[in-house]
Amino acid sequence: SLGRVHIHAPAPAEPAGCAAAVPGGGEVVVGVDGGSTTTKAVVLSLAEGRILGSRYIPTHGDPLGALADIMGHLSKTLGELPVAGLCTTGSARKLYERVLASPSLRRALEEEGNHVPDAAVDEITCHAVGARSMDEGVDTIFEIGGQDMKFTTFRRDGDRVTDEVDEARMNYSCQAGAGQTLENMSTILGLDVAGSLQESALEAERVPVIDATCGVFMELEEQRLIAENHSAPEIAAAIVRATASSYFNKFVGGTRLVGRRCSCQGGPALGKAFLAAMADVTGRDIHAYPGRELMGALGAALFVRESVLSARREGRKTASSFRGWDAASGGFSHQETTCPAHFGARSCGKRECKLKVYTIGGEEIVTGGFCPLGDSEGSGRARPDYVALFHSLVEKHFQGLPLGSLGAVERDGRPRVGIRRATSTIGGRAVWSSALFSSLGFLPVLTPVSNEEISRLGLRHSPTDFCVAMKLSAGHTALLAADEGVDHIFIPSLIRRVRDKTPSHMFCIYTEAEGFLPEDDLGLPKGKVIRPVMHLGDRKQMARSLEKELARVGHRFSGQQINEALREANAR
Repeated sequence: SLGRVHIHAPAPAEPAGCAAAVPGGGEVVVGVDGGSTTTKAVVLSLAEGRILGSRYIPTHGDPLGALADIMGHLSKTLGELPVAGLCTTGSARKLYERVLASPSLRRALEEEGNHVPDAAVDEITCHAVGARSMDEGVDTIFEIGGQDMKFTTFRRDGDRVTDEVDEARMNYSCQAGAGQTLENMSTILGLDVAGSLQESALEAERVPVIDATCGVFMELEEQRLIAENHSAPEIAAAIVRATASSYFNKFVGGTRLVGRRCSCQGGPALGKAFLAAMADVTGRDIHAYPGRELMGALGAALFVRESVLSARREGRKTASSFRGWDAASGGFSHQETTCPAHFGARSCGKRECKLKVYTIGGEEIVTGGFCPLGDSEGSGRARPDYVALFHSLVEKHFQGLPLGSLGAVERDGRPRVGIRRATSTIGGRAVWSSALFSSLGFLPVLTPVSNEEISRLGLRHSPTDFCVAMKLSAGHTALLAADEGVDHIFIPSLIRRVRDKTPSHMFCIYTEAEGFLPEDDLGLPKGKVIRPVMHLGDRKQMARSLEKELARVGHRFSGQQINEALREANAR
């Protein structure tokens, strides 16, 4: 499908490196994209928006080291130019913003009446801004990063593409099938994603079809192809096409939302083979613009540039809180600790979140993944703990008991059914499940929030290379199985969500099968697991499956009782 791939040539190189070469007093804006596997930066002239410098390197699990490398490299030619604004994006955007921009300087500048444009902006926005700067006619953006995938479309007004986003998606949990998966598979072949893998794939005379349902299966399928003695080009072509197919069919959901003019960006899109694979699976022409691996950083730089120019057009003063090009080069100290140890009484006390505390210029920067205090602007101001709020709402509406309280409650004749705070019964489905079984005369029992004990159990009882979500699910199941007070464990096999006006949402193949795994993995007796096969939204099918499955494990109910229980559960 190379005939449907359109690779746009880059603009001629522009002079850079001294203020005289840059209009508008030499001012520049900086965009930095801190990704999970690569780190990128782009420097633009403020006046014209020309690219003066850029850098793209692997992160290698060291985001601060990568940031220091990038800023040091760019400072060699651009370090004397005044920075009018800074914008960070990517998974490390908050960390990079804190390292590169000073909160105390920002406050001082704002008190003096300045507009401070420095910001940390989400990846979807930045990739969209970057792509639209290349071609205003782009209405669909495909983007595959190392561990994230994004899909964005814009509304059309006749033949004109508007700035209004029609659809924006990003994978927030499952990372299988993203760029890192492709990189892992290419490493097995001794090839690199952007270069030799793609060249090898284009040499293939045929493309073996492999399971593209899940990245984990794709890696297993690659091993099968190797064992069957397929050639390196054939295997390369198979994994490139499978990655494109997985992204488009599983994540995007097919052609329903895809527009007329498509941009493909991210690291894998540097090679022609991946672009051809995307053209093949989408049935659309694919446009590849220069700097497509830098699009997030470019969009970040353009975003902050517009913020500066817009303020100045309104007659406002602007100033940046940028610390300097050497801010990430070791002018700080850091220590690793836990949230309770660092914050004391301010910690939620429910989790032992690991934090990294940096000190730079007399200011403290706290980072820590999912910990709300670790995602604050600093140790002095915490954001709301939405994770704790989410779980408190689940517990408030759950019609049953927490697993930890079960031992203190005498049996009252009701069979006890465990509800896992994981996969098919997490969040709202845990509340739904509790209402269902409570209505049928069971005592629902809820597992605790995922913790290190559950993680260890999941690792121990996972039979294969499960993703993290499935390993946690196995841990919750093992925790319930070890408690003699729990009679059954509810693990529905969710196949799809039936919708009236849109295509059905299909669940991950692991979610479809997980109810059938614990008996073998944990050695559970027959009848311990209640595992109805369910098509959510199809009440008749759900009722039939529940009635049959409950009878299998020794609990007989009439169809009327099942339907009434479903009505009560759906009302929750």
